[in-house]
Amino acid sequence: MSKHAVITDTSIVMIKDGERKLTGYALQQSATHISQLWDMTRSLGITHLWVMPGSILDKAGSSALTPVEGFEMWQASNMDGTPFDEPQSGMMRKKGVELIVCYPHRGGFSWVVDKPLDILATVDYLENELNVTVEWSPRRIGMNLFRSYHENRKHQEWIASREQPMDEMLFNSAGRDVQFYKPMTLDMVGKYLHQYDKNSAYLSAATGITSGCGDAVYIKGEPSGPTQQGIYHVEIVDTTWPDHLPPIIDTRWVTADVMKYARRNGYTLLVTECYVFTEAHTILGKWAQRIWDARVTFKTGCYPYEQGRENAYHTMKQIALVSLGSFAMQKKHSLSHHNWWAEVVGLARVRILANIAKYEAHGCSLQFVKTDALYYVSSESNPEEAVNGILDRSESLGGYKHAYSLLLTEEIVRTAMMFEKQALLGYLKHQAFLQNRGVA
Repeated sequence: MSKHAVITDTSIVMIKDGERKLTGYALQQSATHISQLWDMTRSLGITHLWVMPGSILDKAGSSALTPVEGFEMWQASNMDGTPFDEPQSGMMRKKGVELIVCYPHRGGFSWVVDKPLDILATVDYLENELNVTVEWSPRRIGMNLFRSYHENRKHQEWIASREQPMDEMLFNSAGRDVQFYKPMTLDMVGKYLHQYDKNSAYLSAATGITSGCGDAVYIKGEPSGPTQQGIYHVEIVDTTWPDHLPPIIDTRWVTADVMKYARRNGYTLLVTECYVFTEAHTILGKWAQRIWDARVTFKTGCYPYEQGRENAYHTMKQIALVSLGSFAMQKKHSLSHHNWWAEVVGLARVRILANIAKYEAHGCSLQFVKTDALYYVSSESNPEEAVNGILDRSESLGGYKHAYSLLLTEEIVRTAMMFEKQALLGYLKHQAFLQNRGVA
């Protein structure tokens, strides 16, 4: 079992065993290196030590985790192996016993911390809700949560990382978000630009995806029978999909879900080659739903201590943001599955395109799409009425929430017409911020 504590300049603070109150243990002197705390943490049974922001140990930076005689030391680093400018987490080991060190105000955690209770309550709430140890980073927590759903032998076979017989980056290239821009025109002056964001588009897709497992098999041409999970190299022979909407296919390699959706909606395709999987299972669904449910729980205030609850909610947002991408990290690890990432992004693309087609039937004017954000221009100032039905599931996983609305003045439109795509949306968002503050 894990036991967490916070190190300050004067004491080690922890939740007293069996009680819901804090206990402090005085230090004889302030620590500047983790090894100075080894004997005390061992006597208290501490497994995870959280560094109080602004403490002497925190100000020591990476030197607090430098190698010392008698201990194995390790620090978290960037993907290329270079150390972070400031430590985010680390570990000290002696004779097989480990002490994990975390910095709650840095890296993926970035908690708001004024006192030790802010840290300990956050950890307590997360571990109570997820039933996994809070350590290292939100990414690691997300992966540990995923493993907790697949502990039996059969599931272990499904999730085991495989050596794929091709460049795994092909799978990443097949997982493409929707990016779509139409030029702004002066006839938009006096109308409103409304932005709607999809709630966790990737998590939503993950709850409904069937993931390819086992080994990928290369096939020249298209296999006979039902479409299997995998990626397909396609050539577009013909299409009747409306050209004023984002294309369903804009890359040569596509996932099975994208290919099937395209064929159902006016695309004639030729498959020249593919990599398909021998089996497929619904292995992401329960895990993805649990992440969303925990996020909702922390948002709705079911835990009493406000700062701990807010920090826990922030961590769940980070877990939702980074966990799925872990499957496609370039650095190979025990859960490397580039196809899972591509499948999730592919299904998310399909669902967003289906949403766009649905609202198109209601006469809405789509202007931009950026990943999971839809932008519509309308004469209607009310965002709920501008796109009929889009906010019906604003609090649900996969539903859309209103981000902002902007009255398009002539100055805004003329200026926007000069922006490149990369900067345009940022400019419009800033103008909406100014309008809402009564500046513009």
